[in-house]
Amino acid sequence: MAILKRYFRLQRFIFAGLGIDIKARPENMVKRPVLMMTPLVMSILLCIANGHYVLDNASDYLEATDSLTLLCQSLISVWKVIMVIWKRKDFARIIARIENLNVRASGEELKIVRTENTKDVIFSTTYFVLVLLTGAWSLLVPIYFAVYIYMTTGVVDLPVPHKATYFWNHEHVKGYSLVYIWDMFIIYFIACSAVSTESMFSWLVCNIIAQFRILMHRLEVASKLPLQTNYVAANHHVDDDDDNPDLCEIDANGTMMEAIINCIKFHRRTLRLTQELNSLYGAIIFVKFIVSGTQICCLAFHLVRGNNSLFNVAYLLMFLSAAALQLILYCYNGQRLKDESLLICTSIYSTFEWSKLPKSTQKMLLVPMMRAQQFSELRGVFFTVDLSLYLWVFRTAGSLIAALKTLEEKEE
Repeated sequence: MAILKRYFRLQRFIFAGLGIDIKARPENMVKRPVLMMTPLVMSILLCIANGHYVLDNASDYLEATDSLTLLCQSLISVWKVIMVIWKRKDFARIIARIENLNVRASGEELKIVRTENTKDVIFSTTYFVLVLLTGAWSLLVPIYFAVYIYMTTGVVDLPVPHKATYFWNHEHVKGYSLVYIWDMFIIYFIACSAVSTESMFSWLVCNIIAQFRILMHRLEVASKLPLQTNYVAANHHVDDDDDNPDLCEIDANGTMMEAIINCIKFHRRTLRLTQELNSLYGAIIFVKFIVSGTQICCLAFHLVRGNNSLFNVAYLLMFLSAAALQLILYCYNGQRLKDESLLICTSIYSTFEWSKLPKSTQKMLLVPMMRAQQFSELRGVFFTVDLSLYLWVFRTAGSLIAALKTLEEKEE
């Protein structure tokens, strides 16, 4: 039975656009090396061209900040793809583990998995459409201006899609065509790398959160099982191989203590999934948030200057929305992960009738309660990713915008 009609479809489709089969074995994951390496190398070269342009126009902050937006996004995209290829074994392992858990879900647990994956599909599809529109619009804007100028003045003016130091003459059609093709490859690479890694992150977080919610459901089921007072807890160990899903199943005909032990195993396995998620995305998130503040500042600064055409305003708005959506994906899901992990402690305390439990059972329940009090968190190496971090990024960007506006007023 299919978990969801569009389950994991977008992730596989976008990764395939980079020549990567994300569900293959690590040694076979890069299916089309040329499709992956060509735009990657061209993006690295564009980063160099953008960086040279920024340094060459350092005294003109308007030109420099205009080029910084694409430079920031290119750096983030290159870093993401490199990290995915470098950690492809870990990606393959955690994807296979989560899928193994999902296909075994049934009844109420299957509903939970479907609910979380529906959220992932909605968010990932929305983000994909926004990135696609932003990339397409960035390539259409220079064509529109070239046609408009030619129709109104008769002058052939070929504005480049993105400002950079192109090391050949692009004022004629042939040179401009090379620039435009280069930028098409870059936009393709940036769009695929952004949507693939972000949608993969969304899928992983939603399914880990589903495991926390399943655990709360299983605790509720366990609380309704018979105690069996002659149960010997010493004969059962919590430190079994909890990679095996069968070890964490709850037997409807079993006892409460057996179910609690299985819940403890399930909880520990879910916490380990969170740790693996941090090891996969920690470095990606760190670079993303360090660079995004500058990127959002440059986009917002050019948006509020007030001398843009309608086409430029639309492009800046879409680009800014895509960048903000990237950040909210990480921060919102990081907040959800923290909140859901903390709810385990509350669920244990409120689900069981403690006054009727024997001391052995109470002691057993204290284990997951103590673990749940130290919430699971998403980390960008040195900082916790939650909604407060999202506000910090925009406050920092606002401070930089104020500094640029002050500089602009002084020059006037």
